[in-house]
Amino acid sequence: EVFVWIGNSANVEEKKKALETAIAYVKTDTSGRKVEDTIFTTLKQGFEPPNFTGHFFAWNPAKWSGGQSYEELKKALVSGGGELTSSVTAELAKFAVSAKYTYAQLTGPSLPEGIDATQKEQYLLEDEFKARFGISRAEFNALPGWKKNNARKKAGLY
Repeated sequence: EVFVWIGNSANVEEKKKALETAIAYVKTDTSGRKVEDTIFTTLKQGFEPPNFTGHFFAWNPAKWSGGQSYEELKKALVSGGGELTSSVTAELAKFAVSAKYTYAQLTGPSLPEGIDATQKEQYLLEDEFKARFGISRAEFNALPGWKKNNARKKAGLY
């Protein structure tokens, strides 16, 4: 089993890299372990189960929990609509550029989870992309960096 601990202050890129690193770790494991046969568990800061914290002798359970027990934390997370754990594959899928959003979603006060804020245009629905940029996504991707930045600014996606 491989645990991927995600801190509350981790940004999108750090979350994505943590998940990718866990997979790369297993792929390079010389014991013969395979990604397909390994259980990956993503843990959120403050919601660490005892089977994770038990690996750390000096773990201070009150540091992130505010003195609540694991059962109390679990109940609060689940009742708030959160997931206690999730698979690395499912979490990594959130970062896939294949996920598409409307212009309004990408320019709103908060971005959907997993969006790389430096490449918002890559998540734009195809018809809206063409309308905002006046060229296809392939043509945009072929532009030099400075032209992409100017186009992002003009489209309000910078």
